[in-house]
Amino acid sequence: MVVTEDIAQDPNWERFRSLALGHNLHSCWSVPLLSHEGSVLGTFALYQNRTHTPDELQIQQLACAAQLAVIAIRHERDGQRLEESEQRFRS
Repeated sequence: MVVTEDIAQDPNWERFRSLALGHNLHSCWSVPLLSHEGSVLGTFALYQNRTHTPDELQIQQLACAAQLAVIAIRHERDGQRLEESEQRFRS
């Protein structure tokens, strides 16, 4: 998990600071979305309109939301593969 408590002060946000602050985004928490094989599927990010550090419950909730996103991505990809397989079979 990557936590940016204050976008205005974080050096990693230098390139995008004005864009984020211009949209009233002041903190960001981000979790990688990883497949069961360990490959990166994407990230799940949550932005807040205030500077903030997540507490333990918020960390658990973000991890749960990220895991649900992984399940949804996997379900969608499995459905696409099944549909492609059915189309090949019917051809």
